[in-house]
Amino acid sequence: MAKKEKASMTVPAGFTSANVPVEFWKPEENGDFLRGWYQGARLLPAKGQFKEQVVYDIADENGELFVVTGASLHRQFERINEGDEVIVTFNGRKEMKGGKAPMKDYTVLVKGELRSFKKND
Repeated sequence: MAKKEKASMTVPAGFTSANVPVEFWKPEENGDFLRGWYQGARLLPAKGQFKEQVVYDIADENGELFVVTGASLHRQFERINEGDEVIVTFNGRKEMKGGKAPMKDYTVLVKGELRSFKKND
């Protein structure tokens, strides 16, 4: 069984921390953008008032990791390969039918070849 250490342990000789600061990208104005390299998608479990959601990790040129999420991103990121350079631009909030709350709208540009949609879509 692996030995458990306290969370405040010092880094042992020969080891390097692989921790990368992660923060949610929160655009404020139309035209705000995030440029970096797509690191992949993952499922973030429900927590508090937030439902389970798919999030997309993007590393910028400084190696900082940003998490982006939004319903309008799902179909776009489905076609992007991990490692591709991307630019995610916030287009503002889009009105929804049926009295639902406005949805954040994004455009994603990719420097690379897009994958085809899955056959079952």
